Amino acid sequence: MNKNNVVMFAASVGGHYKEMMGLRNLFPLYDSILVTDNKAVANQPEIRDEFRSVEFANAMSDRRERMAGNIEKGTRWTAVNAYLKMFIQCVRIIRKYKPAVIISTGSYIAVPLFWCGKFYGAKLIFIESNAMVFSKTLTGKLVGWLSDKVIVQWPEMLKVYPKAEYWGVLN
Repeated sequence: MNKNNVVMFAASVGGHYKEMMGLRNLFPLYDSILVTDNKAVANQPEIRDEFRSVEFANAMSDRRERMAGNIEKGTRWTAVNAYLKMFIQCVRIIRKYKPAVIISTGSYIAVPLFWCGKFYGAKLIFIESNAMVFSKTLTGKLVGWLSDKVIVQWPEMLKVYPKAEYWGVLN
């Protein structure tokens, strides 16, 4: 796969997305792509303008919305189905942009994106949530070992991730 200057920044809606915005100074330095399920970004031209493109991997967030509206009953199989759909979305996004690097602050969007990215040869950087001070998130357990670099936001987390780098809290 031909590598380029594409860096994907991936984060799910909420605190993970807010933490990703703490890296805003990096966006203009690369051919940056944002991968998110945060539909509000579509109405934020000031954010969209910072990226070459914004891609939505939103199968899980769509499922959450259907469950909240009592349109769909939440079962393990509907969760697995939504996750498989998101995995397919992530494969398409990876193949479209062929990123050299994928950076994620989590949550569930990181897992399929990192697994696909690793298969296609991208370097992976996982930033553990600043909400975690003494233990790994589920996302960290699933992608931390796969990542080329893990960054933690609290010095105590260096005991949990011995090979991680401590950068302090993202603002």
